[in-house]
Amino acid sequence: MINYTYKLSNLEVNDVDDKSNVVHSVFVIINGVDDTTGNEESLIEKFDLEVGDLGSFTEYDSLTEEVVLSWIESERYSGAEDSISLSIQTKNELLTEKALPWKVLVAPEIEPEPELADVQITGDTPDIE
Repeated sequence: MINYTYKLSNLEVNDVDDKSNVVHSVFVIINGVDDTTGNEESLIEKFDLEVGDLGSFTEYDSLTEEVVLSWIESERYSGAEDSISLSIQTKNELLTEKALPWKVLVAPEIEPEPELADVQITGDTPDIE
C-alpha cells in the first residue's frame, strides 16, 4: 500500500476587486511511500483555483495549510497519485544486482619494480681512514 502526504510549497496570489492577496494557484508536494518496500516518489503539482464569489474570503495572513489543502481535496487524488504509484511500482520491479554464486579469483595487482638511479663513479671518493 502506498501512503500519500501533501505539503504546500507555494501560493500564487493576485488582487481581485477590493480584496488583496487572493490565492489563484496552489503548489503542492505530493509524496508517496510504499509501506512494504520503503520506495518513495515525490512530485510537485500545481492546482489553479477558480476565483468566484469572495463572500467567504479568508485574509491571506489567516490562511493555514489545512484550509488551503481542503480547497483542492477533491482534485488532488487524480493523476498525481497514479503517476507516483506507477513510479514506485517500477522501482519495486527493478532488477537488483546479486553476487555470483561462485568464487571469482582476481589476479593480484603487480607493482612495478622501482627504477634505479643511474649512478656514475667518478673516482673522486673520500679517503676512508
